[in-house]
Amino acid sequence: MTISEMDLAISVKNKVVRNFIITQTTGGRYQITVDLTWRKEQLTLMTARKTVREWASLDRLVAHIHEAYGTAPPITLKLCETEELNR
Repeated sequence: MTISEMDLAISVKNKVVRNFIITQTTGGRYQITVDLTWRKEQLTLMTARKTVREWASLDRLVAHIHEAYGTAPPITLKLCETEELNR
């Protein structure tokens, strides 16, 4: 399941986001999934072109979260194993 940038901003504002999950992909990039209070499944943040929104660096992603959402809910960080990144 997916969520748009606009819908995520509204969800954060309405305090229905339980948790941001930042996941490092095997390509070394980062993406966001979220847990909402009223849904069982996690939602992946997508771009307007319906592709997964990714960031090349964690500091840019954190800056985006602060700019777009202000005070974010708790954040979980999932990093890839070093072996997976070197493949």
